[in-house]
Amino acid sequence: PLGQGILFANPLSAAARGALRFGDNVWDGTIVTTPRNKIEGEQVTLDLRFETPFGELTSLTDYQQATLSPSFSLDNTRLAWAIGSQTYDEKRFSQELRVTKSDGPFGYMFGIYMMDSKVEQGGGKTFDTSRAFGTFGPGSVLFDDPFPTFPPSVRALLQPAYTHTIAYAGFGQLSYDFTDALNLTVGLRYGVD
Repeated sequence: PLGQGILFANPLSAAARGALRFGDNVWDGTIVTTPRNKIEGEQVTLDLRFETPFGELTSLTDYQQATLSPSFSLDNTRLAWAIGSQTYDEKRFSQELRVTKSDGPFGYMFGIYMMDSKVEQGGGKTFDTSRAFGTFGPGSVLFDDPFPTFPPSVRALLQPAYTHTIAYAGFGQLSYDFTDALNLTVGLRYGVD
């Protein structure tokens, strides 16, 4: 947990001791502040289908963009000395091509899939000090250090991250109808991320 090695609240403060709620051990804590999340996004999908001598060719092209803006307590107290708020931006493009055909009792499906996803958090590839993951207010040990150190006390946690995922897959499926009630289907998929 984030607070495992970091003391957020001042242990000498009666308000801090009253706001922290733990069970039998430090791992059994209760979050007493309500987290808030805001999600905005768009998605567009293009579904094209064509009849060919080999079966129906389907092309599925998809683009998604989403932004998640959470706000939550890092110190797990009503006093909220440490507030986490980090925007996650994701852009995802995917393309699937597949051919399907049923000819009497025999059927098949073969296809390929590709996905390209980019996720940025807290500035993405660069260290952006204007986009803090966690901020600390007066009363927290990390804000008012009674014993100043060098470098000075921490006012914020910065956590930039950038993830770029490219995934490819090929798949196939064969089926045979022995009767109206009995069908055998064998499939295989291989993917690389």
